[in-house]
Formats: sequence, structure tokens, C-alpha cells
Amino acid sequence: MFRHTVPSLSTPVFVEALIAERRICLKTYQEIPEQTFTLFNAESPTTMDTRVQRSLSLSQFVAPKTFPPEVSGIYFRHLPCMRLETPYVEGAALDDALAGRYFRTRSYSMIDLDDPAIGSVERKDAATWVIGVDYDGYARPGFNALAYEHSTKMHPLRAARQIGAPACLFVYQPFASVPFTECSMTLKFNQGLGFYSNVDAWLPRADFEYLGDMVAALPRLRRADGQTDAIPIAPDGWATVGLEMVDSAGALINQDTTLHLEATGGYLPQQRVTCAAGLAQVRVGALGLSVGEHFRVKAGFYSYTGLIDLHFKVTP
Repeated sequence: MFRHTVPSLSTPVFVEALIAERRICLKTYQEIPEQTFTLFNAESPTTMDTRVQRSLSLSQFVAPKTFPPEVSGIYFRHLPCMRLETPYVEGAALDDALAGRYFRTRSYSMIDLDDPAIGSVERKDAATWVIGVDYDGYARPGFNALAYEHSTKMHPLRAARQIGAPACLFVYQPFASVPFTECSMTLKFNQGLGFYSNVDAWLPRADFEYLGDMVAALPRLRRADGQTDAIPIAPDGWATVGLEMVDSAGALINQDTTLHLEATGGYLPQQRVTCAAGLAQVRVGALGLSVGEHFRVKAGFYSYTGLIDLHFKVTP
């Protein structure tokens, strides 16, 4: 597991990354003049205004370094995304380096795995959860970018850009059973303002080449026999190939999951195969094929596809 930070967020906001076992929250804070801060404190109440009737309401202000409160007037107890203008906070409440500066709470975005609006595909193994921040400083709704862009196979970074919110936080969840607190992450932040997180062990990357973090964090597949050359198969014959699920260091992952297969030719009696304790068997038939023909079988996860490309050659 790793937690990488990258000082490459161009939007001028201070960000908070709050991580719990089944929840992720990203908050943004935007700097304001001292005069604005002083005026707010002089004219505004210190508690939520209960005189105004709203269909959606928070029981209290969103406070720095804590998860947002529950919300009433919605289908679920936590709002997935909210734009805010208050409260205003002193910079020291965010980070000691910001003492003497002033900020307004701009927004938050939350991913809650208990949210009934999250579909079953988003909850599948090999997920990359992304929260972006748009150019106005608002955190946009978080989503599993691999599930969202299943058809295009674009990187989650580009998927976030496509909705107008450059990616800020990536959480790589290898299996649905792994809590967010045990997932690898990449956090982009504004170099001039910084960030806060309730989890530690964040390490700065020596460069800005963080696109490979997803590949390093999620499972890989390799042939159990260690070979990479074409697999011989007789016309109308059958072949069984063993696969191993490994981490970035090449160690076997002792985990049960389901692998999804797709073929350019031949016949797959099963398009989904069980991977038990990191081991799987793929059975392939060369039905209707002649000597000299080639075809390929790809294996991967439902949304994270094509992790291995098995090349078959029909031989006498």
C-alpha cells in the first residue's frame, strides 16, 4: 500500500482528504480577504440558521478536519456533494503554515459505500474512485472511474477531466472487501496552499508521473507456467492455461475473485472463471479453426479488463 502526494493541482484551494473504512470525503477551502472574514463573523450567527425552512438542511456547520454532518431532506443520510460558501475559517485551523490567512469552506464531495445510489458494478473488484476539483474550486461528485469509462478504457485522470474537474484524489481499491483505509491513494494538491488528511504515511513523489500509480496498486495477472510465447492448440482441440493473480512486486495475492474473459476467436465455455486464492484455470477451445490460425483471449476484471493477453496458435 502507498499514499502519494503530487503538488500539481492548479486550482487555488486548500484540500482535506478524510478517509474512513467505507467513506471518503474531499473538502475544498478558498482563500478570502481578512475584511470579508471579519464582516462574516460580525453579522452571521455561530450556529445554523433554523428560522429558514429548507427541504435540505444540515444540523451544524461543516467543520475543518471532520466528516460533514448528516443531512436531512434527502434519500440518504449523507449528501454525495455539496457547494458551500460558509463557514469562514482562520487559516491556522487548517494548517499552521496558513496562520494569518483566511478561508471560506467551498465544498465537499463524499463517496459512501452504503449509499444506495451506488450501483453494483461500481462496487466490483478493481475499482479506482476519483474526486475532482473544478476551476471554481468546487469538489465534484466522486465516482468509480473504471466502471464509468468501461467502454473507452480511458485512464481515470482523463475521465475526471471530461466532466470538467481535474482529478484531485484517487483511491485504488483492489477488492470490494478492502476498506478505504487500506487502499493505495494518490492526492494532488495546490503547492501554494497544501493539504490535510486524517491518515498519515503520505509520501511526495519525486516527479509528476503518477499515471502508473493505478497499475501499481491494482492486481495483475500472469501465466502460471511463467511463459509468454504463443500457446499451441490443435484444430478443434482444447487447452487449459493456469493464471496467477499477483501484486506489483510479483507476489501471489491470496484472494478470491472472479475473472472476466473475452476472445477474438475460438470458444470459451465460460466467460467468467473463479480465481481462488489467487489461482485460476482458463479453458479454451479451437473449434472451427485450422492449422496456422491465431486468436487471443484476454482476462481481467469486469471494469479493469485485459490484464493479460493470451496468444494461441493452432498447430498440427
